[in-house]
Amino acid sequence: MYCTKCGEVLSESDNFCPKCGKDLSQISNNTGGYALAKPIPKYADIHGLSLAVLVTFGLLLIITIGSIISDYMQVEFINHAMTGSSISEADAVANDNRQAIFGMLSFIAIIVVDVLFLIWIHRAHKNLAPLGATELQYSPGWAVGGFFIPVANIFIPYQVTREIWKASAPDYPNYKESNWKNVRLSSVLGWWWALYLINNFVSWVMIRSSGNLDTLADIQAYTVIVLISDVILVPAIISAMGLVWEINNRQTQRCKAKNLLEYNLM
Repeated sequence: MYCTKCGEVLSESDNFCPKCGKDLSQISNNTGGYALAKPIPKYADIHGLSLAVLVTFGLLLIITIGSIISDYMQVEFINHAMTGSSISEADAVANDNRQAIFGMLSFIAIIVVDVLFLIWIHRAHKNLAPLGATELQYSPGWAVGGFFIPVANIFIPYQVTREIWKASAPDYPNYKESNWKNVRLSSVLGWWWALYLINNFVSWVMIRSSGNLDTLADIQAYTVIVLISDVILVPAIISAMGLVWEINNRQTQRCKAKNLLEYNLM
């Protein structure tokens, strides 16, 4: 049952809400001293969704490695052109086509990954309440919306993911469900977010540089920036994959520990 004022989970022995202090004796007896301020949330297994996210991350990783090779080939191609080496029109067209293909594949893969990852974030955060966590800072909606708020998206997504990580821990004490806040973090979160921010900054520089490609030197400088962005993206993807898989395992273990298997698993 839940408090009608703040939605805190209540136990049968509570006379006052442990969170907001509401006098529970004032609530009508037909609710047994409690109120269904919101429906009891159901746990939804994220294993299948996690696998889908990991597969798309894996595809993006393969495409990114191919892009790195293609970027390096373009840098060498431009070097030959700038030193006066003979470059055929067929070679130039082949180089442009290769770069265009990898660019399009990367664009599509990133969109698919972003959409699935945000769906996964929403689902994973929505599981925290049925897993027993209380006093959460964000709602599932804000967990996703925080990625789209300028300036705030520098820190909200990290805070959301940290909240999911901690509150999904399978072994924090059940007698006080706010104890999830004391769970230790893994370094994978810090690495993932740091690499994400660095990659975003390099991508911003790349976009700014794309407006000035008048000479071979400009194109080469732009390609080097793209290459750096792709190189950074590789460990960012790997750390994100580790994050998704670990949270999936933590929620599965906590679900079993709390005997939530009777819930509607999806």
